[in-house]
Amino acid sequence: MLVSHNIVTSIDSENPATLSKEVHRILQETLGFTGIIITDDLAMEATKMPNATEKAILAGNDLIIVTDYENSINEVKNAINEGRIDINVIDKMAFKILSWKYYKGLIK
Repeated sequence: MLVSHNIVTSIDSENPATLSKEVHRILQETLGFTGIIITDDLAMEATKMPNATEKAILAGNDLIIVTDYENSINEVKNAINEGRIDINVIDKMAFKILSWKYYKGLIK
């Protein structure tokens, strides 16, 4: 599921849906979605803000789409090193993506 960058004011008036923990909570807990959650490109205007990649991970996205992957990778590394993102979160994301690829026959 690709989560848009729209702000859903009735759910979270502060953050675009892509970066909203509450939107992801509703998607997973209330609606029971267990599949892959994907961001749109974080370079789009709605998410051009400091630490957008970190916020996208912490919101609950499994796959992060970015144009400037070098800065995003460094942002994630810094967030892990500074304790803002637990490495287990990254491991869980990677496992979920690899499991999905295996299930779809993309890897053996």
